[in-house]
Amino acid sequence: MSRHDRPEKRFNNFRKNSAILLIVASLIFGLLPTSVFAAETSEEVLANEETNEIEEEALEEVTEEEVPEEILNETDASSDASQESSSEETVPEEEAPLPEEDTLEEDINADVQETEEKPILEEQVEDSSLARTGGSSMTSAVKLTLGTQKEDKSSANGYYWYKFTTTSNNSFYRIRLWNISGTSGCAAYLLDSDGNQIDYFYAGKGSSDFEDNKLKKSTTYYVRVTAYSGTTYKLVSAERKDDANDSKGKANALTLGKTFTRAINAEYDVDWYKFTTTGKNSFYRVKLKNVGIDAYCYAVLYNSNGTQETYLLANKGIVDLEDIKIPTKGTYYLQVYSSSYSKLGKYQIGVHQRVDDANDTKSGSKTLALGKAFNGAINAQEDVDWFKFKTTSTGKYRATLRNISIDSNCWAIVYTSDGTAKTYVLSGEGEVDYYDFKLTGNKTYYVKVYASSYKETGKYRLLVNKK
Repeated sequence: MSRHDRPEKRFNNFRKNSAILLIVASLIFGLLPTSVFAAETSEEVLANEETNEIEEEALEEVTEEEVPEEILNETDASSDASQESSSEETVPEEEAPLPEEDTLEEDINADVQETEEKPILEEQVEDSSLARTGGSSMTSAVKLTLGTQKEDKSSANGYYWYKFTTTSNNSFYRIRLWNISGTSGCAAYLLDSDGNQIDYFYAGKGSSDFEDNKLKKSTTYYVRVTAYSGTTYKLVSAERKDDANDSKGKANALTLGKTFTRAINAEYDVDWYKFTTTGKNSFYRVKLKNVGIDAYCYAVLYNSNGTQETYLLANKGIVDLEDIKIPTKGTYYLQVYSSSYSKLGKYQIGVHQRVDDANDTKSGSKTLALGKAFNGAINAQEDVDWFKFKTTSTGKYRATLRNISIDSNCWAIVYTSDGTAKTYVLSGEGEVDYYDFKLTGNKTYYVKVYASSYKETGKYRLLVNKK
């Protein structure tokens, strides 16, 4: 309650105390019955039990001599002054009294206003405690530790320079930029020591961007960051070791018969391999498995002249293989890459030699001795085996074919020397079939053996004998 309410309170207390004094006097002189006293005390005295001490003090004041009204007013004023003086004395000298509510609110607003007058603006961050750490020029560029994020702040259109040194490894380096708090875009430029731009990447508000680059070994490179508005950003340069070289001239050697697990390690990564054929009459099976690339993985086979021989294509989790007949000695190359430049992951690559046990052309037919079985095999996709035999006399001959492990029908067709088909034998897997036919003596005949499915391989046994 404010001090402006105090006179009215004192007047009400005076009126109540006067009524009590009148009741006491009436009881003494017998002017009022006790029932009236009971009513009055119930309504006035008992209703004010909580303020008995105040009323008793007021009763002591009114029992004194009657005071004129003008003096009473003076007494009230002095009482007010006395109470104010008493209130002030309760506060220790070293402490100041609390300000009134409206004054306190003004002080708070003043603090807020003072803070708002000098905010930490991103455009003025150089002058604040969160000042930038990036260098202001290439010569003052700040070192980036490989693999460690660097958080910094920039002003609008300012330039901030960093540098890092590559290792002695054959590696890609991924530089990533996060635009954390800017209201517009933030860009980074990768430069060589001469200031030539190698790459550029841009991060919009609240986003990030990165680029992978194959960089020279043990060389210093620079990154310049600029923002179109003040922003907080993060920057990192991380090494990504390459497990295979990226050019044909530095192709990694593959050992025949072994499978290697490698990876597309970075954007635009291309892996080159080479292998040397033996010069034997052989197929070479190139096998590619896409282990973890979420796109198609390609393997392209080139001869030493750079001519493409074939290619393999495998989606994630799929195996593809190709067989190629290379009868001569030479060096061949494989180029492996992802169909999507940004899709990375592991793959498996291998080249396996399969020596062909029979030639693939009629002119190179293998001699088949009458009455002696030949154990052969369909060694590769589209493998065809040609044989020739010479009859001893005119008469009946029998051709017998056993399909040992080819998961499809196996055919054996008998031809005359001019290429006319005389008969055929057809045998399913695990089955034996034969056919009898009449041939002219002292003549050369030919037999072609192959699988009905060009992808199926396996063993067979062939026998031609005179009946």
